[in-house]
Amino acid sequence: MTDSGHILLVDDEDLILEFARLILEEDGYRVTTALDGQAALAGFEAAPGDFDLLLTDMAMPKMDGLELARRCLALRPDLPVILCSGYGDLLDRGGHTAPGISRYLSKPILGTELCQAVAGALSRG
Repeated sequence: MTDSGHILLVDDEDLILEFARLILEEDGYRVTTALDGQAALAGFEAAPGDFDLLLTDMAMPKMDGLELARRCLALRPDLPVILCSGYGDLLDRGGHTAPGISRYLSKPILGTELCQAVAGALSRG
């Protein structure tokens, strides 16, 4: 069990979202999920101080993960952000080197890798 924190977890794939939520909750985190960037942003805007980390997929309908990260960081510049993608070409967009992005993870992600990335981002934040 790690130190607890509140994670905003965003992915448009139900199975991935549920897997990541279960892994993170088992590791001691409180997790709020959203299936798209717009829903996640609405929840974040309602209570930006409630979240300790944003963990988001890059490629999603309505609003991609990089845009979501930028908007959340505009409200909370100290928010650690982890971007995930199953598409290697997204690395070429420079999203993983954008200001405020703590880490980039390539799917598929092992549970241990996910927890290590979250713990590392929170300890730096």
